[in-house]
Amino acid sequence: MSKFSRIITLVTLVSIVMGGLSLAIPAADADIPGVPGEVRECLIRHANTVRIRYDGRNACPSRGETANLEGAQAICCVFDTLYIVTDWVFWAVMLLVMLFIILGAFFIITAGGNDEKVGKGKKFIIFAVVGAIVGMMARIIPGLVASVMGLVVA
Repeated sequence: MSKFSRIITLVTLVSIVMGGLSLAIPAADADIPGVPGEVRECLIRHANTVRIRYDGRNACPSRGETANLEGAQAICCVFDTLYIVTDWVFWAVMLLVMLFIILGAFFIITAGGNDEKVGKGKKFIIFAVVGAIVGMMARIIPGLVASVMGLVVA
């Protein structure tokens, strides 16, 4: 069990790091044909980014429009990326939660009275619940960051 959970943790961390690197690489490589040397705007892709308000008015352009990286709209690009990354983390963690619950239930069902297998199944389900809590935190983080920065997500 500990070896399996270490492997799952490692795969999750590597995917998060690689996802973050893949967002940074196109802007850094100016020698690739078709990639601009200097990025001055970003495309707003997440619906929650549009809902960010500052001083009672919308701070970000609509979904599908571009935000300027110079000036006040630069924060829109940061939050858009943050929302997208946390969405991916949430769904990856929820997939792992379902897998752990299924494995835990399998161990309990096939235990045949063996207390060790029942305990192993319970541990899998407990880890799944903890993972679900971590996944929910991934959904809460962008709102907390916006609140700390004085922005309101309407």
